[in-house]
Amino acid sequence: MEFYTPKYNEEKIEELELALSKEVLKTRNFKHLSRSKKTTREKFLVKNIGDLTFDATRHCISDKAIKIAKQIFDEVKTKNFLEAIWSGSVVNKTENRQALHPALRAPKKSFFPTSISNEVHAQREKLFKVSESIRNGKLRSFSGEKYTSLLVLGIGGSDLGPRMAVKALSSFSGSINISFVSNIDPAELSNQILHLNPKNTLVIISSKTFTTLETISNANATYEWMSERIGEEAAKFQRLGVTANINNAKNFGLKDKQIIGFSNWVGGRSSIWSGIGIPLAISIGQKHFEEFLAGGFSIDTHVKEDMSNSIPSLMAILGYIHRNYIGSSSHCIVPYDSNLAHLPSYLQQLEMESNGKSVSINGDFIKSHSAPVVWGLVGTDCQHSFFQMLHQGSDKIPIDIMVARNSVYEGENINKRHRILVANALGQAEALFRGNKNEIKHKNFDGNRSVSLISYNKLTPFRLGSLIAIYEYKVLIQAALWKINPFDQFGVELGKKFANALINNEKNTFGIRTDTLNKFLKLK
Repeated sequence: MEFYTPKYNEEKIEELELALSKEVLKTRNFKHLSRSKKTTREKFLVKNIGDLTFDATRHCISDKAIKIAKQIFDEVKTKNFLEAIWSGSVVNKTENRQALHPALRAPKKSFFPTSISNEVHAQREKLFKVSESIRNGKLRSFSGEKYTSLLVLGIGGSDLGPRMAVKALSSFSGSINISFVSNIDPAELSNQILHLNPKNTLVIISSKTFTTLETISNANATYEWMSERIGEEAAKFQRLGVTANINNAKNFGLKDKQIIGFSNWVGGRSSIWSGIGIPLAISIGQKHFEEFLAGGFSIDTHVKEDMSNSIPSLMAILGYIHRNYIGSSSHCIVPYDSNLAHLPSYLQQLEMESNGKSVSINGDFIKSHSAPVVWGLVGTDCQHSFFQMLHQGSDKIPIDIMVARNSVYEGENINKRHRILVANALGQAEALFRGNKNEIKHKNFDGNRSVSLISYNKLTPFRLGSLIAIYEYKVLIQAALWKINPFDQFGVELGKKFANALINNEKNTFGIRTDTLNKFLKLK
């Protein structure tokens, strides 16, 4: 296992950055561009993998600017960075860890180290053994009833990924009802357990360290609720832990057969492929979960085979130009699919927790901006909320619009409505880019809003896996361009330390008075 040490030709990079800056300033009016399939722009900015198409022809960036950015891509040795990840090098220097999450979705024989592959597949085997036994009723509750409900406790990556994926693939789900609780606010857990029968509910506690305050607090509260209704032994029996810290899970009171383990190098925001994904495996079954993994791996091979011309590379380069040379401080995600309702929140953590940093991998302050604010909502809902700002606001915000060409649901009436949905997605993409001139200023649309249109046949497990992996690689490539470590998250910790100081009445910790919390709670 080796440390990855990036090496840059700073003078060459600065030269290219100056050229890129000048090129971006030349023109901002792109709405006149031809939309013919025969144009070189379309050949350059439309990329396909299987039935998925990434169309960037509606971006207000010149071809020359993109070509210069690609040269920067080469100069920062992006290829070396990704290959260091795949080889098992220590790329997370601040925490002295590997970042091998792509191996979690790989088949047994692939381009990842054999030792890692064996480790992953042993873990995957247990995941499927447990998930399938819950689905088929072999693993039952303390009273012998088949589980009809799951209560999943986690936060951050242990919650956002499974919550997003279970919702996204609800059309492939079985009969088990799955509820998620992440927030420590008592209202969230209380609202969920109102609808659960403790006799046939399995509690899944998902925490990498098995010390996460919110998750453990909710686990203890859930245990009390179940103990009062079905007894302590049943409450102890009807729970499952998912963690990288087996000892902490055992100390909590779980037995070996109640623990799904995963490796310490698995980062939270990329953990959906690991044991953290067991709610999804239970929901859609082993076959569909394997298709989900295969979808992710298809992007691993897509990037490895032709990295500089891959979809994630183009996405990363476009975002890099928008953030650093056009000044776009935010990025909007709009899936035209209600099943992808949680995708914007998932991508929010993926991008902002990974690349929301101002210090380089070498410990210097970076000279540019890093991650934009990621936000979004499902279309067509958002057309009636924030699209006014996207069309006519003073900020020109790049937007990802994604849509399935066909619905996963069947029926003549469904097809008619889906056709309307797709028309709205395409119409908004064109309207944002082209605009509409009007002498009345209130009704004038400048256009020149950059839009990425991501389309695919249907939202299947395979396609969801590929979509997630595309964004994962986009984030990694941008991290290389910004020369930052996308794998740590020290910014998450400080607020927790302040909160713990208040909870424990720690004297003068961080300058907080010991009586601050009590005084605040007594305010009328």
